[in-house]
Amino acid sequence: MIHFRIGTIPVRVQLWFFVTAVLIGPRDVRGAALWLPVVFVGVLIHELGHALAVRRQGFVASIELHGFGGATSWSGATLLPPGQRALISAAGPAVGIAVGAAGLVAAKLLTTGPPVVSEVLRYGVWVNLGWGLLNLLPVLPLDGGMIVGSLAESAWGARGVYTVRLLSIVVCVGLCVVAASAGWLWSAVLAAVLAISNLQAVRGG
Repeated sequence: MIHFRIGTIPVRVQLWFFVTAVLIGPRDVRGAALWLPVVFVGVLIHELGHALAVRRQGFVASIELHGFGGATSWSGATLLPPGQRALISAAGPAVGIAVGAAGLVAAKLLTTGPPVVSEVLRYGVWVNLGWGLLNLLPVLPLDGGMIVGSLAESAWGARGVYTVRLLSIVVCVGLCVVAASAGWLWSAVLAAVLAISNLQAVRGG
């Protein structure tokens, strides 16, 4: 476990974060050496978006990067109304998408230059813009699922959250089938894990 701080925000990084990043990245040494720091910075930026939004609400946030990405936690989360929780959930993807869009513009403008710059920009666009958009899928505990879940909770209470968990299962099963058919093993495994997690929550609820 690696520990450090960004300002007053504590950050913990599990070894499994780097293992997973390597497994889903390029297979050549040069590509992996560029991919790994891009993934680290991209996921960290995403979580900082959440953490700064939490701080605006007067709470102290902490960040952890793990084998399935990252998570921002804070004490007193249940004290916030659903609408504010939805805004916090949206802050991470918003920052990542903004950074990825800037990288896409830069890649279009920098038509000449060292190949390594183009490669880093391409990875950055995928990690920030691509993953940012995927993270908006209505699947718990992804940010899209958290946003939809918070809004559903605000409208229908616990029944709304239960409905979003059922929606998450349906979406994950579909994603698992598509990913497996395309040969994207890691994506299929992740979708299956999320489906099982939501199924357990439904049964436990």
